[in-house]
Amino acid sequence: MTKHDDTGLRMDTLPLDRLRELAAAGPNGQTRAEAKRELEARLAATEAPAAPQLTARVSASEFGTPRPEIVVTMPRGTSYRELRAQMLEVAAELERQLAPTREAWEVQVRQVDEYVGAVHLELMDGTAREVDRAKMVLSAVLGSAVSPDVLPPGPPRRQRDLKAERERRKARAAAEAVEAPPTAADEPQAALFTTTSPAPVAANDAEPAAAPGAPVSEAPPAAAMPEAATTGTWKEERKRFRALAGVAASAFETRLLGYGREHLPAHAVVVLDGGERTAEYWAWLRAEFESTQRSAEV
Repeated sequence: MTKHDDTGLRMDTLPLDRLRELAAAGPNGQTRAEAKRELEARLAATEAPAAPQLTARVSASEFGTPRPEIVVTMPRGTSYRELRAQMLEVAAELERQLAPTREAWEVQVRQVDEYVGAVHLELMDGTAREVDRAKMVLSAVLGSAVSPDVLPPGPPRRQRDLKAERERRKARAAAEAVEAPPTAADEPQAALFTTTSPAPVAANDAEPAAAPGAPVSEAPPAAAMPEAATTGTWKEERKRFRALAGVAASAFETRLLGYGREHLPAHAVVVLDGGERTAEYWAWLRAEFESTQRSAEV
C-alpha cells in the first residue's frame, strides 16, 4: 500500500534529501512522521551488516590435546547459515595456506555458541613445535584478510606462496651445497598473537616408561658425552643418529630436550634457545639413544 500524508505526497517516490527536509520541517505532524518513518526504513535497508570478529587462540580438546583455532564471532541476530558460511570461508583460507606445505593436519569447523564458531586444526603429535607451526598458519590467515569480514580470493595468493616456497627451497639447496651449518635465523619463528588459553602438554610429550626390571630413576640423561662421539661433521653425525634411531629419531630428540635446560649439556641448551645443531649435539643424541637401547636389553 502506497503511503500518503494529508497533503497527497507519495513518500516512497521522494529522494532522501527531500525526506530529510520534510522530517525536519514538514507542514504538519503527519507529514513529518511519515517522512521520518520512510527515511528510517530506507536507511535500515541499506545499512551494511556488522563485520564478524576473527581471533586466534590455542584451546584444548576434550582429550587435552592442543587445538590451534580461529574463533569466528558474528553479530547478534546472525543466522546459523551465515555463521557457517563465514566459518567455511576461514576453513577454505586455511586449506589454501596448508596446500604448499607438507603438514597433514585436518581442518575442522564447529559451533561454539549461538553466534560463535571455531575453525581448528587437528594436530598430529601435539608437541610445542607443532603448535608453533600451526600458530604461524593461523597468523597468515588473519593477516591476509582485506577487511574483517571478507577474505581475499585464494588462487592469486596461493601462486605467490608457491613461488616463495620455490625460492626458499633453492636457497636451502645452495646453502647445503657449500655445507654451511644452519643458523638461528633460519629456524621458523612462530608469529605472536594473543591466546585465550595456554597450550596443554600433549600426552606424547611424557617421559618413556622404564623397561621391565630396570631400576626406576628420576634423573635425566647424563650431560657428559663420550669423546669418540665428537668426530665428524654435523651432517655425518646427524646421519649416523637417524640411521640408528630410525622413525623414533624425532620423538627421542623431543623427549631429551624436554628434561629441562639445567640437566642438558651446553650444545643442547643452545638448540633450545634457537641455535644451530652442531656435530657434538648429534653425537650426544646418538650416544643417549645407544645408552637407552643397552638399558632396555639388560
